[in-house]
Amino acid sequence: MSLAKEPIPKSLLACNYCRLKKVRCSGQEPCRNCESHGEVCCFTPTTRRVKRKPREAKETQRLLQDRLEKAESLLRQAGITFPSAADDHDHNYNHNHNRNHHDNNGSASATTSLESRNRTPAGTDMGDARLSSSPHITNITVASSDRTAAVPQRNSSTSRRTLEPKATPNSTDTLQLHSGPLSVHCDGSESPLEEELHGPGSYLSICSHPAAEWVSEQIGNSGFTDSAASLTNTVYRDLKMQTPVHHGQMPEPDLACAMGYAKAYFEQAFESAFDIIDRAAFETRLKAQFSGTESSHDPAWYALRAVVYAFGCRNAAYRETVPESWGDAQRKSWRYFENALSVYTELVHFRSNISMVQALLAMAVFVEGLGHPKLEYMLISTAVRLAQSKGLHLQPASTSKLSASEIALRSRLFWTMYAYEKHVAYRAGRPSMINDDHIECFWPEPVAGQPSIKIDFFHHVIRHAQISSAIIDQLTTAKARRRKRSQTLQTVNEIHERLKSWYESIPETLRFPGSHPVLASPDIRIAHLTYLHLAYHGSLAAIHSVFAYPWDLSGGESDSDIDISPQIEASTQILAGAARSIILSTKYLHISAAAPAWELFLYPIVGMINLFVCILKHPSRASAASDLGLLQMGAGYFGYLEYATASLRCFPFAGDIAKLAQKAMEKVQESHGSGSQSLPASTTCLENGGDELMNQYSWDEEIGGFDMNEMGLDNFVSFLPSLNQVASMDIDAFPFDSMDFSIRN
Repeated sequence: MSLAKEPIPKSLLACNYCRLKKVRCSGQEPCRNCESHGEVCCFTPTTRRVKRKPREAKETQRLLQDRLEKAESLLRQAGITFPSAADDHDHNYNHNHNRNHHDNNGSASATTSLESRNRTPAGTDMGDARLSSSPHITNITVASSDRTAAVPQRNSSTSRRTLEPKATPNSTDTLQLHSGPLSVHCDGSESPLEEELHGPGSYLSICSHPAAEWVSEQIGNSGFTDSAASLTNTVYRDLKMQTPVHHGQMPEPDLACAMGYAKAYFEQAFESAFDIIDRAAFETRLKAQFSGTESSHDPAWYALRAVVYAFGCRNAAYRETVPESWGDAQRKSWRYFENALSVYTELVHFRSNISMVQALLAMAVFVEGLGHPKLEYMLISTAVRLAQSKGLHLQPASTSKLSASEIALRSRLFWTMYAYEKHVAYRAGRPSMINDDHIECFWPEPVAGQPSIKIDFFHHVIRHAQISSAIIDQLTTAKARRRKRSQTLQTVNEIHERLKSWYESIPETLRFPGSHPVLASPDIRIAHLTYLHLAYHGSLAAIHSVFAYPWDLSGGESDSDIDISPQIEASTQILAGAARSIILSTKYLHISAAAPAWELFLYPIVGMINLFVCILKHPSRASAASDLGLLQMGAGYFGYLEYATASLRCFPFAGDIAKLAQKAMEKVQESHGSGSQSLPASTTCLENGGDELMNQYSWDEEIGGFDMNEMGLDNFVSFLPSLNQVASMDIDAFPFDSMDFSIRN
């Protein structure tokens, strides 16, 4: 008779073998199962999970919510906005819709109708925030002089953290810039974000580590590093969008408003001089659109008229005497630009035609405005690639079926994007996407019924762009920076002569008039003459900064038998003269909502930086006192820019370097007593105009007898920029008492 198996008693803790086999363990050591199977019995201690009381869980949730709200409040105070949880859900849903409809010709078209695009937009007002290209992850960089915060936004429920930068910022092999925003990985670790590259030819080279070390050697530990970090953070922040686009498209204006916007674009926009949009054809098609005879499923036409609306709205919404209207004009016009962005995928990745190249180019030149995110680098790059795929850089064959008007449009589109792409690459110190050796497209010809001065301006812009291309290829590339100094010296002089010849060929009707503007044609505005003037002096500075900048970023081979000190001295003189001319030009700049960034920011800051460098190199020269006055005048311009934009555009770096230059001069005066070092003979041309190369700089005539000690608030108005604009304001009501123009130690 068989005996019944004795049951295994229950145990609170099972051994590893019983737990693996999922059988009952006797709890002994060794247990019955391990003993019968010959296994090593081993017990691993475990801890029991204790359920948190509901009150404790709610308290923890409340504390986390308080921390999140506090962090969001700090970000809003810094001028950063972001969508709510509901907004994120709606935005992600809207971005997942499929638009795969093609018209009969195979051109890309959006499946959403014009009526669906014109829905009333939802969400809050954009404010001064920038837009993000991704609906899922947005890196927000908060710029300040002493810290940078990067806040990743993954979903509406993701918490937001404020991070401190590491001591050693991210760098590139070409140029190391101060600043180091951080990103957070999935595992919570922090690492620097990849910074936007600005090469040695960029104006931001003053913020590089070698430049900062050189400045510190001249004036000691003065906080220049913080000022440089502030400038780079401000520039980097504006290079990308920082908040998602609005969920609904901006409704189309009525016919009268649309025609008014078109008129403002064709008659006031700087870019209209290039005739990338034919006015008669555009207005005819616009009227057909409102009459219902024009198809509403053409993404190129939708984007093109949206950009024209944006241009016109930016001009119409701005009032010179109301600084707050500057921001309003940017926000309203950006809503129309978002309409164009909504069909970006159709423009680029669907079957395309030349109209889509036209729309992308118009979008690229629109964001050149100072008040918008600087998306022009990617937009113009996309337009160039699409244009090259259509063969716009080539002259159409005689057997082509293109009409004369179509060939003329192709030429205007290509050469406009050529000039703009070279400008964008040249100012950032980046490689150009266009190889000049591959171009055979003829230059644009005059448009019937237009004055010849308009096409003359276009041709001079193209010639300058070709010189800019030579500067990029022959002075800033990696190959060029490895050449011997003697070769670089020869290249600098050759490009200088080429630039000088171009400037001398500009007719009087296109010369910068200064204080006595007389325009030869209503189709040419003062901004066009200003561009040629600033472009010339900016290119002079770019050419000669290779030898004038004391820090060495080129890494070129030195020639033992070549003495480059005379070239260094000559380049420093030319750099200083170009900087003076640029700063003096700020008196005549017209600050408006439509003014481009190159006019209001780029060239003025280039002039300030270069004159600052020249003062630090030779603070004891007789010209240093007048140069300091010009620096302070430039700082006054940037102060007025801050006022005219209602503090939406603030660049304290300009005032900082003016103060640092004054400290450098005071330091020299203390070490040499009250007397000053006599001006060397090699630099007397700066004050006497004896050198033929420097005769073009009449800055001494402009500020003869200028003394900063005599520049009180009573005569400060005479140094304000854009006097024609200030004249329309109530100067008696100007808030002088609330503005501090003094330069403190």
